[in-house]
Amino acid sequence: MTTKFWQSSKNVDWYTPPYIFEALNYTFDLDPCSPPLERYKTRAKNHYILPDKDGLINDWFGVVWLNPPFGRGIEKWVDKMYNHNQGVLLTHVTALPNKWFHQYFDRYRSICFVKGRINFINGLGQFAGSAVHGQMLIGFGDTGKEIIEQCNLGKVWNIK
Repeated sequence: MTTKFWQSSKNVDWYTPPYIFEALNYTFDLDPCSPPLERYKTRAKNHYILPDKDGLINDWFGVVWLNPPFGRGIEKWVDKMYNHNQGVLLTHVTALPNKWFHQYFDRYRSICFVKGRINFINGLGQFAGSAVHGQMLIGFGDTGKEIIEQCNLGKVWNIK
């Protein structure tokens, strides 16, 4: 069986499906690593889209939605979220043993272990199927914590 590029681990473009945004019930101020809007739109007022705007270089503001590229380099995105300290991060549960997960733990306000597997959207705007690993949402700041507490997507662990 041939694996399509967007189904392989080599592709980091796994976009958040609309049902996640509906459950979060919040319009974020910024999505710093947004997919091209003509293909797919996240629930954020502002979007940084490569190559015009690089979310790792440009300043972040307000409450941020972050579904970073999974794979090498994810720690750069998480580091920026840690320093911004206001929003929600979507990442895979397999991040738990990673150094960055523990390094930034002091800023986490809540974690939601999403029930089941998220059916991400591929670069063509179609459902790509279920992810191999489970996902979690990490809330930064008071607003991030509140968004996660009310989302009803899985078990929530409030940290502080």
